[in-house]
Amino acid sequence: MVETTSSEGRSGFNLARKVVYEDRDIVILETPDDRELEEIILFMLRERNGMSIKEIKSELAGVASEDRIRRVVYRLARSNRVLIDKMQRLYLLGD
Repeated sequence: MVETTSSEGRSGFNLARKVVYEDRDIVILETPDDRELEEIILFMLRERNGMSIKEIKSELAGVASEDRIRRVVYRLARSNRVLIDKMQRLYLLGD
């Protein structure tokens, strides 16, 4: 049986993760892969368009690093799924 734990980000996205290791002092959870992280970010932008990377990072604290979030966001921008404006705010395109 695979044990999972569920936490909900402030945006309401269910961040259920597989428990990789657990003892009485620590629990280590599997992190989302880049594809899952894309879906999480797109969900967040559907709920609240016009977020900054800093706001997304705050929502996903402990789930993904700022570097990973930036890499995924820039990939989404290159594929024309999000727009990054001059103020570095993210907007969902055509979804």
